[in-house]
Amino acid sequence: LRTFVTEALEANPDLVASSRRLAAARRLVTVEAANRRPQVGARYNASRGNQWIDGAGHRTTTTRHRAAVGVSWEIDLWGRLADRERAASASVAGQEADLAAARDALGARIVQTWVEAITVERAIAVERSRVEILEQLQATILEQFQRGLGGLDDLAAARTDTEVARATVLVLQQQLETSIRDLEVLSGSVPRAELVTASSLPAIDRFQIPSPASVMTARPDVAAALHRLEEANAEAAAAAKNRLP
Repeated sequence: LRTFVTEALEANPDLVASSRRLAAARRLVTVEAANRRPQVGARYNASRGNQWIDGAGHRTTTTRHRAAVGVSWEIDLWGRLADRERAASASVAGQEADLAAARDALGARIVQTWVEAITVERAIAVERSRVEILEQLQATILEQFQRGLGGLDDLAAARTDTEVARATVLVLQQQLETSIRDLEVLSGSVPRAELVTASSLPAIDRFQIPSPASVMTARPDVAAALHRLEEANAEAAAAAKNRLP
């Protein structure tokens, strides 16, 4: 299960897309940080002049080449550029927390579906044993009926119980295939119901239950919300400073 969760976290399409968006957001932080530094630009221009005929009757043209280098620097007097950089950094931190929350949710979903699949598989084994017992019981009742020791009601009830048990096995098999397909989808592979799960449930280590306050601070979604609030405050501060000279 540990290996499967690790592979699924690396191959899940949604997480891969989120990682790419996070990488793009980190590049934007670099752009905002560069706005606070001097900007150097170069320009080259070539122009062709009008043609004319000189005294000797030759056609003449002129070509002009111009090159220029400029340096500009916006002094961040009011801290507007710093606010924009702080907003971009907070946006990256928020997306990192969102990605962590998505990874936790995917891992929890995989563990839950994995346990469900093993549970259903064990239930199938129990129901198949039950079908064998009911078939033996039905054969015994049929033999007694043939000897005149039982009635049709007992035989009909035995046959009904056997068929219900067989139908339950089919329903459980369908549930098992659905769980396995869900695991394959979560791992980013084609759902073919071919994944082989473990035969035993995963062991759970004992852990100390944390306090509610520490749980709140450790939750990635709460951290993401706080980073988005910081981003909004920084954007608001930068927008307000646009009114200053």
